[in-house]
Amino acid sequence: MTVHPNDFPTALSELDRISETRKIPNALLFTGLPGSGKKQAAYRFAKAVNCAGKRAQPCNQCRSCRKINTNQHPDMIVVAPAKSQKTVLISQIREMIARTGTRPHEASYRMVLITEAGQMNPQAQNALLKELEEPPEKLFHSLGPGTVRTAAHNPFPVPVPAVSSIVRISPGRPSECALFD
Repeated sequence: MTVHPNDFPTALSELDRISETRKIPNALLFTGLPGSGKKQAAYRFAKAVNCAGKRAQPCNQCRSCRKINTNQHPDMIVVAPAKSQKTVLISQIREMIARTGTRPHEASYRMVLITEAGQMNPQAQNALLKELEEPPEKLFHSLGPGTVRTAAHNPFPVPVPAVSSIVRISPGRPSECALFD
């Protein structure tokens, strides 16, 4: 596994390369400090992969880009802890899995954004791990850790073999974040 120090423009360039080649991994793990652009980068990637312009960067004008911008896209699933909860529950992951079992309705790829992946309870982690090991076609997951992690910490609490198959994107400062591929 090669480690590349990264900043926001470099992370976006890597996401553009992935989008342009259409070699979409089944999961992207966005790590970094709060405010480093993890969620922004995940949404930008979702738009680029499904943009009608079929370029590496999203046009932000086509129907797909506009729907993603307004959280109205039927193929964009966002999973976050319920307002009354601090964790992502297994019931939320099971509901997401049920919704992703079919082909996309409008988009080239169905997208799942788990904004607080680091806040999943162990049962939810295990259910997601199974989904990541055997993903449906035309689906990718964007995972945000939800907590501050540095190189000394495991950014996502799943077994190492599963993590090694996830593309890690860190749009933060070079001294604190890295992109693994």
